[in-house]
Amino acid sequence: MGQEPPGSRNAGCADCTSCGSEPALPHGASEQSGAGAPDDDSTLDEARFALASAGTFLVPVILAVLGSLLAGESPVSRFLGGTIGLVVGLVGAVVAGKLLR
Repeated sequence: MGQEPPGSRNAGCADCTSCGSEPALPHGASEQSGAGAPDDDSTLDEARFALASAGTFLVPVILAVLGSLLAGESPVSRFLGGTIGLVVGLVGAVVAGKLLR
């Protein structure tokens, strides 16, 4: 009666041995290192990922706004300037993302 079905494993109970599961690792720990704190290489990779994500979003938006503002007074030229700025920003973000790998 007190047993769980074979497919369910309660990995959150550290001292319980009724289901045979091993205790859950603390936040940030990995099975390879066994430590709770992330190593320096993973922190660098996370920072690089954050920069690439922000750049992929912000660069095209900023270039689209700048292209629209610098294109002139006509609505058509502003539209074209914004579109060209957006395309240049997207291409630049893709190239930068490839280089950061």
